Amino acid sequence: QTVYQGDPTAAVGSLVQMNAPTVTNQADLIYKGPTNASYDPAVYAVASVGNNPVDQPLNQLIAFMADLQAFDPVATPDPVGYWNNTRLDLDGFLRNMALEYLAGAFDNYWMSASNYFMYFNSKLGSSGKWQWIPTDFDGTFGDGFPVSKLPSYQTFYNFMPDHPLVSKLIIKNKEINALFEQTLKDIVGWSFKPEGLFPRITAYNQMLAEDYKWDIAIARTGPGVNNNYTFDDFNNNLDNVTKDMSTSLKGWITDASTLVATQLSFTIQAGAADRVAPPPKPTHKKDDEPQGDKNGAAVLSGAGFLTALAVSASLISLF
Repeated sequence: QTVYQGDPTAAVGSLVQMNAPTVTNQADLIYKGPTNASYDPAVYAVASVGNNPVDQPLNQLIAFMADLQAFDPVATPDPVGYWNNTRLDLDGFLRNMALEYLAGAFDNYWMSASNYFMYFNSKLGSSGKWQWIPTDFDGTFGDGFPVSKLPSYQTFYNFMPDHPLVSKLIIKNKEINALFEQTLKDIVGWSFKPEGLFPRITAYNQMLAEDYKWDIAIARTGPGVNNNYTFDDFNNNLDNVTKDMSTSLKGWITDASTLVATQLSFTIQAGAADRVAPPPKPTHKKDDEPQGDKNGAAVLSGAGFLTALAVSASLISLF
């Protein structure tokens, strides 16, 4: 599914890639003034100008940051509407922040104000809203995490400098905080738990094992860092601490889900049933008909091949 559900006529909106080149130079979304020159292009890298002047490509994002600065988390009337009606896909943002927290993603927005995109979707709401697009989820599930266990979400942030979308919306505003806690309950109650994730992790491990053996056997002749991970590490870290990991993969998930359920006083659903029914299968005849080569053997279409590559890449990034 694409942003516009495959509509080829939709105009592409503003797309900005956020980075944190240094600890003191982060994409924290703190308002620094009305001019584009006040924002480091290495931190706010414009990937698509959208409906902005070419020489002022951050105008829409700067307006968003000005609104964030003006937002009073205690006194602003209807804080959910303030954001969700015309400024931000609030549900999408909260789901992303919940997953950053649960995965211990220390190199993303919540902790480091880095590694995300924001896209202005003109078809959301009455006049368009920003959508959150996460990226580069490599430092997760205890990989390089600064402490051995996940803390409560109220202490899981770095306010030096401030990250106001977390501090103002999630921490200090009671209405949005309630939505965030419900999001945590939904994710942990149904998916982010041993019964929900362990079978999938085991399947990924089995699927990638032969490729991992092949990959680490290749002689490295180019530049890069050798982390000295072995095939035993690849398998053992599912249940045991290895190398620079602060916990095992399954141990992280068990501890995080237990922590959230205890703190928010709810019961994790038993089993691994879907919370909602899966989407219907495509009915378009062209998609349903099997495609084959001249001998009748099934082949992947170009789109299917790219999808397979993308899925494989995302799975590999988990290990």
